[in-house]
Amino acid sequence: MNAKIIKDIIVELKNNGKTIFLTTHHMDVAEQLCDRVAFINEGLISAIDQPTKLMVQYGKPMVTVEFEKYGEVQSEKLPLENLKDNPIFEDILRNHRILTIHSQEATLEEVFI
Repeated sequence: MNAKIIKDIIVELKNNGKTIFLTTHHMDVAEQLCDRVAFINEGLISAIDQPTKLMVQYGKPMVTVEFEKYGEVQSEKLPLENLKDNPIFEDILRNHRILTIHSQEATLEEVFI
């Protein structure tokens, strides 16, 4: 069986209300399949929650905005808090073509490490 088939079986069981206990060091798999994750360090649970909550909790409350300015791609990291009132962000929105905006939450791998 390949990994895709096993993942599909796990998702199907989960959708049918079954609880699956999955142990893995592959955080991308845990992020895809798990509703809740627990990290065990030296026999103790060091963190337990939904993957997205852990990623936000351990990430940086920042956004990275990539935009075109004078024909070149520029990047600006800005605090997420009060972003709508940030004059730099307002200038970028009004005067430049935005290419991407990414929040800086941690990956589940970073939380694990």
